[in-house]
Amino acid sequence: MSQRDRLRDLFKSRPYRWIPLTIILDMRIAEYGTRIYELRREGYHIENRIKKVVNGVKHTEFRYIPGGKGELW
Repeated sequence: MSQRDRLRDLFKSRPYRWIPLTIILDMRIAEYGTRIYELRREGYHIENRIKKVVNGVKHTEFRYIPGGKGELW
């Protein structure tokens, strides 16, 4: 299973829920930004936000919104 497939499975298992970047990094997804870009190009609606800044450190989160144009699953 490719890294993109694993990331797709993660998002699809948690629709509408914000997923902290730390979870994605724990999955050892190389170049997660590129993998998310690839999923978006496939039609997956994936949002991102910065939840908060603590001691100058940004905490990024992502979420998947089902029903994106072009989704195959």
